Amino acid sequence: MNTAVSAPEMVPMSKPSMVPTRKWFAGVITALAAVLVNWITNTEFTKEIAVQLVGVVTTALVAYMVPNESKAP
Repeated sequence: MNTAVSAPEMVPMSKPSMVPTRKWFAGVITALAAVLVNWITNTEFTKEIAVQLVGVVTTALVAYMVPNESKAP
């Protein structure tokens, strides 16, 4: 009787997709909606709205570049 336990089959790692995740889209859409509400409320494009847009773009870029999972050291 053979009682040897076989090792689990190795699955090759796939390349990460360049398409943003649904979570990324949800965050960006929510932030842009907040900027649009502020713009509509103020009725004109102001310096504060420009600063908000810079924040939204920066956050979107950083969130896109940072992987969802990080390996433990």
